[in-house]
Amino acid sequence: MEEKQRMRMRMMLLEEDDIKKKSNNKYTTTLLLCLLSCVVLVQLMPLLNGISSSSSDSIYRGLRNDPPSTYALNLDSYSKLVSTGAETYESDVFQSGGYNWTLTLYPKGKTRDGGADHISLYLKPYNTKSLPQGWEILTKISFFVQNKPRNKYLVVEEKEVQRFNAAKTEWGIGKLIQLSTFSNENNGYLMGDKCQFGAEVLVLKPNPNSEQLSFFDKGNFNWTMLHFSRLEESRFVYSDEFTVAESNWKVRVAPKGDGDGWRNYLSIYLELSETTTQSLRVNEKVYARASIVVRNINPSKNIQRQLGKWYSREVPSLGFQQFMSLADLHSPSKGYLVGDRLTLEIHFHLVSKTHYIP
Repeated sequence: MEEKQRMRMRMMLLEEDDIKKKSNNKYTTTLLLCLLSCVVLVQLMPLLNGISSSSSDSIYRGLRNDPPSTYALNLDSYSKLVSTGAETYESDVFQSGGYNWTLTLYPKGKTRDGGADHISLYLKPYNTKSLPQGWEILTKISFFVQNKPRNKYLVVEEKEVQRFNAAKTEWGIGKLIQLSTFSNENNGYLMGDKCQFGAEVLVLKPNPNSEQLSFFDKGNFNWTMLHFSRLEESRFVYSDEFTVAESNWKVRVAPKGDGDGWRNYLSIYLELSETTTQSLRVNEKVYARASIVVRNINPSKNIQRQLGKWYSREVPSLGFQQFMSLADLHSPSKGYLVGDRLTLEIHFHLVSKTHYIP
């Protein structure tokens, strides 16, 4: 009995020791994760220091690897620019979106726009007097400050679209970056008195290319084919062209059948005309939901098939290879061929048309 008790005690001690080891492992893992997070934060602090104090809901601030794609303004000596006493420095003219622009740098901040103790940067269209009366330019603008040691760029941009017009000829950021943050070489923005600012200007042109899809719900066409028995010598017979929803159409009939309907069925197709098909754009489509009817002397015995498909340059013809049997068509007792005449009706229930700009 004593031996069994000693065994139980050993097992309990081993289990308790195992629980402690697992607990210590979890604690060690958590501690390592915390330390790693602290290291990352320490590395990022010089980049983030001083750039979030002027953030707001309308302004985005962040870091990215890519340089500005529109224009870069490099200063070989920031301090000498400041020593000139100039409130601003205006860049050369550059182009973006078909317009000429300039950047205006306020090396000690634009105090009139809340930029005291900051660097301010603005964009404006060049020579607005040459623009037509009532001009307006819609843009998305991003401003940049290079952080050379870390090969990154501080990006500051307004989240909303900026509208340039006669009443508003300049847009920018008064609090681009704090002077104290910028001037501290440890932060990486001003290195050896050198620095780089920049801008990306995306000009937005409202609806330069657009399309409008419309639907029409009316359109009918009747076609009486005279001397139908003579037409059987032709593989296909075509109706005159007719217009529905600004598209030209025609009906194609195979008196002896076509494809799977050859020699046994009457085949009927509803087609876009060649001129309409050729005028379609590369990916333009025309929807048609229509009923094709072969009329009987007794209207209750009319044969009707409904079509609902998209037409395109690749698919200008749609229909039925087995519309109705030739046996029924030619049977005198059935009432479809009357006086060697066959009458077809096309009833459009829904047709689309697309208009494009330009």
